[in-house]
Amino acid sequence: MKESKWAIGIDIGGTKINIAAVNDQGQVMKCMHLVTQVKAGVDSIINDIATVCRKLCTEYAQPPLGVGIGMAGQVDSHTGFVHLAPNLYWVDVPLGEKLEKLLGLPVSITNDVRASTIAEWKYGAGKGCDNFVCCFIGTGVGGGIVSNGLLLEGFSNSAGEIGHIAVEMDGLPCTCGRTGCLETYVGGLAMSKRVQEWIAAHPEISHGLGDPQHITAKILVEGFRKNDPVSVAIIGKARKALVAGMKGVVNVLNPERLILGGGIVYGLPELIDWLREDIKHAALAIATKKLEIVPAALGSDSGLIGASALILEKPPAKRYEPNASKLRKT
Repeated sequence: MKESKWAIGIDIGGTKINIAAVNDQGQVMKCMHLVTQVKAGVDSIINDIATVCRKLCTEYAQPPLGVGIGMAGQVDSHTGFVHLAPNLYWVDVPLGEKLEKLLGLPVSITNDVRASTIAEWKYGAGKGCDNFVCCFIGTGVGGGIVSNGLLLEGFSNSAGEIGHIAVEMDGLPCTCGRTGCLETYVGGLAMSKRVQEWIAAHPEISHGLGDPQHITAKILVEGFRKNDPVSVAIIGKARKALVAGMKGVVNVLNPERLILGGGIVYGLPELIDWLREDIKHAALAIATKKLEIVPAALGSDSGLIGASALILEKPPAKRYEPNASKLRKT
């Protein structure tokens, strides 16, 4: 692949860190991986990230324009602070500042779902559209909102928490401490828990899902395709909850396009067809008349691509001269 302007995109997860060289066409040129050594602590993880970034830099004649990071948690894109990353046990970590000092490169940070939203906007299913909402359904549920060409962050940087829209009054308890949240019905982890509860409450109903304690979302979907009664019931509830959540999104934000992605959507693509059918009867007619509902286009690379776009699409306000000595440090 022809070398062009490029940036480093980083996707920090609780078990794995992906670090990639991404060019200005949104193409991943090379990707390297790290196991997230949570117990090693903040500085050890950041030093490991810097080491891999330096290795990546040796692959190319030109240094990267900077480093973009997407990660789960509460992050401040303006200060580079990670205020809370529960899966890493990080609290108030100046990630941007620390990595800038180690690499001599500008660093931009956002949360993982917004990174994926940016990627879909610039290179994927949202390209050419300035009013859309992304909903990513995996272990949990997250969202990103683009309105009139602006990525919405909200007053306290918490815009897009689609997973915590209430879809049922006095409903199931959520990990956020509230009840009835969308995530408790359609998130992969929550659906697995619902199966366990259902089987315990209805021992008279036979099923072919195996040990309830080891039922995953994948097993649940396989059971649904075999018409397993427990799976059909849980996924049927998820369908209704998704429609209830998206009804609110569509009525309030009036997007041109809804983009659905994440592991649950990729494993159960029928969710998109169901939503197309059901939303017309649930949301306001004026809001659904021209609404498009489409799958995300970039798959598991979206976080890396979106993170790099923080640098490639919006050059740093202050000019950095790449520090060659820091990039070569081992």
